[in-house]
Amino acid sequence: MRKTHTVPGILVLVLTAAIWGFAFVFQVQSSLGAFWFNGIRFTLAVLVLIPVILIFERTPLSRPERKRLWLYGFLAGLCLFTASSLQMYGISISQNSAKAGFITSFYLILVPFFARIFFRENLHYGTLIGALFGIAGLFLLNFRSMDTFSVNPGDLLILSCSVFFAWQIIVIDRYAQSLPSFKFTTVQFLTVGVLSLIAAPIFERHIVLSAETLRANLPSLLFCGLLSCGVGYTGQVIGQKHVEPTLSCLIMCSEAVFASVGGVIILHENLGLLGYLGCALVLIGILVSGSRLGAREIRLFVHKQNSQIYKGGQEPDSCDKPHDPQQQDPS
Repeated sequence: MRKTHTVPGILVLVLTAAIWGFAFVFQVQSSLGAFWFNGIRFTLAVLVLIPVILIFERTPLSRPERKRLWLYGFLAGLCLFTASSLQMYGISISQNSAKAGFITSFYLILVPFFARIFFRENLHYGTLIGALFGIAGLFLLNFRSMDTFSVNPGDLLILSCSVFFAWQIIVIDRYAQSLPSFKFTTVQFLTVGVLSLIAAPIFERHIVLSAETLRANLPSLLFCGLLSCGVGYTGQVIGQKHVEPTLSCLIMCSEAVFASVGGVIILHENLGLLGYLGCALVLIGILVSGSRLGAREIRLFVHKQNSQIYKGGQEPDSCDKPHDPQQQDPS
């Protein structure tokens, strides 16, 4: 049975994309190191998700399920830890939320390529076309003017983080589908928080974690920890229960757009004509890759982690089901 769109579900997804997009602005404004910031941020997110688990996932797990939860949750969390650390260090160098949002979103294009190379998943022509648009967009993002091409080291770190974000999604898709969604995400966030807090005193000894420093970074920590990780993820799960997967994917792609809007309004960033053209090409690449005419893998990976919360034991709608050519869309 096809999932019907509801206005509240669409609004929740738009709000979630906006929260995630504006989180890039708050990351730029943070003066904490990547490990300290992520350690505190993801610890706050765990605290937000605990009451959500008590409400939606109170059913106890069997011993084999608990083993799989902690094993695959740790693996996904390790990918998320690496991605988040690279992203935060890259943002601290580039100091540009608009570019960071679009470069990070390149993971949506990388996922089906990794799935093809390592797991022999089908690769559709829409993915190849989308990748060409995305690469062209990344190229244009490095033009400061019509005749000045410069690659920012921070942008390279952010691009490398998209590789690990892609692997995080693949781990979730292949190994965590029968596990409760919120519990799995809590294990991921806990892994990132613990690893970051272990790494922070080792690699960021120059940062004094004083009350004054925490007070100065409190808005960024609260927004990225409570809203972006905690509320944002919960909103995504709830919203996608009521919105068809293809539309959900297209809505969530607007995260990069909100990052750019936030950068322009709050940080007064300006990417220039070629920079904004590059952003447009990256966005087109993502949309082409995730469209019905392109690869189904992106829709699958983006929504797999959120398709497990459902009522009454009914199998959730999934974007990985092939489209039946005999089933016509209602006009």
